[in-house]
Amino acid sequence: MKKILGVSGLMLTTVLVAVPGTAHAAKKPARAYDFNGDGRRDVLVVSANGFAKGQLAQGVLGVLYGGTGKKQAYGADEPGLLSLPDGVWQVKEAVSADFDRDGYADVAVAGGSTYPVRTLSVVLVYGSKKGLSRRTAVLPMPSLPAQGSAYKTLLAAGDFDGDGRPDLVAAPTESFQLGWRVTLFRAVGKGRSAPIAVPVSAAGSASRLASGDFTGDGRTDLAVTTILDDNVPGRVLLLKGTATGLGPARQLDDSSTWYDAAAGDVTGDGRADLVVGTTIGKAGLVRIYPGTSAGLGRPVSFSKRTKGVPGTTEPNLGDRFGSSIALGDLNGDGRADLAIGDPSYGAFGRGSVTVLYGAKKGYTTRGARMITEDSKGVPTASHSNENFGADVTILDVTGTRAADLVVGAPGESRIFVFRTVKGKVATPVRSYTAGNLGIAGKSPTGYDGLDFGYFGR
Repeated sequence: MKKILGVSGLMLTTVLVAVPGTAHAAKKPARAYDFNGDGRRDVLVVSANGFAKGQLAQGVLGVLYGGTGKKQAYGADEPGLLSLPDGVWQVKEAVSADFDRDGYADVAVAGGSTYPVRTLSVVLVYGSKKGLSRRTAVLPMPSLPAQGSAYKTLLAAGDFDGDGRPDLVAAPTESFQLGWRVTLFRAVGKGRSAPIAVPVSAAGSASRLASGDFTGDGRTDLAVTTILDDNVPGRVLLLKGTATGLGPARQLDDSSTWYDAAAGDVTGDGRADLVVGTTIGKAGLVRIYPGTSAGLGRPVSFSKRTKGVPGTTEPNLGDRFGSSIALGDLNGDGRADLAIGDPSYGAFGRGSVTVLYGAKKGYTTRGARMITEDSKGVPTASHSNENFGADVTILDVTGTRAADLVVGAPGESRIFVFRTVKGKVATPVRSYTAGNLGIAGKSPTGYDGLDFGYFGR
C-alpha cells in the first residue's frame, strides 16, 4: 500500500495495471481520496496480505479511479528494511487528505505486524495528475515504551488546530498499556512535522479513530473507541480540537465491545455526529452520538431488532451488525446516510449491508434496505465465509456526481460498487476482484486470504 523510498529506507514498489486517465490540476485542495485531482473520489482498497505482480509485497494498496475504471496496484516491498526483526510488516491502515494542498489527495499508510512490535511506521504517499505517485515521506513515529507493544497503527486526518492545514493522528492498537498516547502530526503536508504526544489516561488500547467537527467550532475533534482489557469495559473517548492540537480525553460511554466508528452530519445541523457499532448481548447495536456545542450528546441506538430496520438476528449466534460503518449523502438531502455492515449475517458468514437514511433525530427507517449477495441484480451469489459487508465506504465512483455505495467481501477478495439512482441504492455497476486490480499471491505467513476488501478510512 506504500510507495517507493522513504527517510527510514522504506522501499516501495508501484505496479500500474492501467495508468489513470487525463486529469486536470485543481486550483484548490482536493477532497480526500481524489488522488488525480479530477473532482471524483477514488476507491482505495487495503490488502494486508496481497502481492503486486507476484512479488513479496506484504501488503498492497489497490486503487479504482472514480469515473474512469482505471486501476492501480501499489505494493510495499523489502520488509526487512523496516528493522522489525520480531514481526512481519504489513499494510494495515490508510487515510486520505490533501496533506500538501496541491490539488491532489494524498494517503497516509500505516504498517502493522503479525506479531507485537514496539516500532511501527507511517508513510505519506502523494497524489499527482496521474494518481498516486512515487513521491513519499516517512513520518517519525516514536517507539512504544519498553513495556508496550502493538500490532498496528490507527490513523485519522483532520484540521485539529483549525489553521486550515490538514493534520494527522496516529494511535497504536492492541498495545494494552495504562496511560497510552496518540501521536499528532500538525500541518503534515511535506512530511517534516514533528510528532506531538497526546497522553490518554485510560486502560486498554485504541480500537478505532473517527474525526469530525463535533462542536461546530471550525476545528476537527477526535473520537477514540478502546478495547476491553482485564475486565475494564471498552470506552468511547472524545479529544476536542484546540489551537495547539488536541485537548485531554474525556470518557463518553463504555461497552464490552466496540466495532467500527465514523463521523458525519447525520442530523443535518451543520455539526458532525459520531456513529459507532457495539453490542448488546449477542446482538450488534449502532449508536449515534449527536454533535453539540459542548461535544457529543446522548446517543440514539438501534439494532436489527428495532422496528423498521430490515434483517433478523439469529437468537443463538447473534450478529455483528455495526462491524463496519460508512457515512455519506446517498439521497442528496444534505444529511449523511448510513451503510452498516454485518459480515456474519446468514449461514456461516455470508454477510449483509443495511442502508438507513439520516434524519433530524439521527436516522429514519423510511426507505431502509438490506443488501446481500443474493439481492436482485448482484452479479454473484452468496457463499459461506465470504463476509460481504466486512467493510463499506460511500464515494462517487461511477462519475455521476452522486454518492455510490462500495462494499467489501474479503472472504472472496472482491469489492462491489452500487450506484445510486434517484437517491436509492441500485444494482451494482460492477464487482472487482483482487486480480482485477493487479493484486494476487499468498501471504508470506502461508495464509491464503489476501484480506482484500477493506478500504481507506
